[in-house]
Amino acid sequence: PAGCATQSTDIYPTSPSATSQLLVFRALERAVARLDLAQLRDRRVRLEIVSQLYDHKFAATYLETWLRTHGVKVGDDEPDLRLQVFLLTLGTDHGQSFIGLPSFQVPVLAIPVPEIAIFKWIRNRGRADLRAYAFDPKTADLVDLLPETTGRAKYDDFTILVVIGFSATDTNDPLPASPHAGEP
Repeated sequence: PAGCATQSTDIYPTSPSATSQLLVFRALERAVARLDLAQLRDRRVRLEIVSQLYDHKFAATYLETWLRTHGVKVGDDEPDLRLQVFLLTLGTDHGQSFIGLPSFQVPVLAIPVPEIAIFKWIRNRGRADLRAYAFDPKTADLVDLLPETTGRAKYDDFTILVVIGFSATDTNDPLPASPHAGEP
């Protein structure tokens, strides 16, 4: 039997996009880095994450790992505190400012006219908000309320006079007191 096969080499973008994923992670990373751990260091805590998201496993695992690397003992065996962390927001927003002529199609002739931008600013923002409560694991009494923290990240695309385009981002900026890439 004769036949032929074709192999597709098309590459499709992921959903959410890599930029959106990075914005969310950087925002989460920055919100977690702002948590005040003074009352938690060298204590055993049982960590509970509460979120509006359907799947917050990544954020919960990152938070647990971050707490462990900063001197908090996370575990269910005889905890000193029950730490309940509310993931209030974790996501991205998108906005745009545009001065120019938007793309359109000439009626009847069906000729497309491309966008002519004098100025265009596409704003992509990542945001994470955390609120954490520490409870006595035996009595359920509130022991401490950690200050709410917010982390933000941005990725902006600019077009000026059609011919000049550039991007600006803070996603590669290190956290405060973190070593720069390549440093031990």
